[in-house]
Amino acid sequence: MTVQPQTIFIMRHGDRYDFDMGSRAWEKIAIRLHDPPLSADIGHAQVLDQLAYYRLLRETEPNLQITKVLTSPFLRCITTAHPIAEAWDAPLLIEDSLWEIAAQGETMASAFERACYFPRIDVHYKSIFRPEIDEVFPAGVLERYGRAAYEIERRFLQGPDRQPGIAICTHGAGVVAIVSALLRVSMDDINPATPCAIYRLERASSNEPWRLREDCGLVRTDGSCDGKGAQVCHLKLSQSLLMQQKQYSKTGPWPVRTARLDPSDLVTSSYSTTYPTRADLWLEAGEKASWLNT
Repeated sequence: MTVQPQTIFIMRHGDRYDFDMGSRAWEKIAIRLHDPPLSADIGHAQVLDQLAYYRLLRETEPNLQITKVLTSPFLRCITTAHPIAEAWDAPLLIEDSLWEIAAQGETMASAFERACYFPRIDVHYKSIFRPEIDEVFPAGVLERYGRAAYEIERRFLQGPDRQPGIAICTHGAGVVAIVSALLRVSMDDINPATPCAIYRLERASSNEPWRLREDCGLVRTDGSCDGKGAQVCHLKLSQSLLMQQKQYSKTGPWPVRTARLDPSDLVTSSYSTTYPTRADLWLEAGEKASWLNT
């Protein structure tokens, strides 16, 4: 039997439109309150940066293959993931198990409706599962993301039909939970997920444990990486726009413990009084995650 290396790219969606314009203004115009698009400038620039990164990978790593792209059903994730599916000539699969936290009651557009605007979507794909409507935060949501990680791995990366590589686009909470679940480490061992951050996991074969790509981490001022995931050095165009506008992406890195936040972060639209508190609860629940005991 041929040994086949495998790769997973796990990424967060780009900057949110509702965080950019302010939640109160968004609530006045929203049709689906929890399903905003990407922000008009920064969010779409981040996606273009990410697309350029994946195209470069295709040129520099000709043996690397991404044959399936999975996404949360939320518009910001689909918009982020669709160009990646285009870059790899892969189908885009809407996977309900990657659902956002605290929005289980949101009614999503059908796959057929989404496919009118995002033609890479496979309208016949059946999700592994959908979260329960009464899912408990944080522990229930955390374990659901862990289950999603292992079920996705089982469906796409094990058995006779295993794929050489997949990409997953979901939300900040889901990104760090899925990465830590596959690595079987604490979420405190993973860098918070910034918009369009990429975590690259690899293994030599389907029987080997996953490892985080060593050169995939937050870039320090000296040009080195910290090795904890969340590659952001590909975000060149969007960072240039942010510098021109003298602002930060309104969708902040998540989860970040409140004690580690700069006080100025607490007044931006994405850091409402509940945003950092939820992060604290999320990380505390992560200290008791089931995958840490296996």
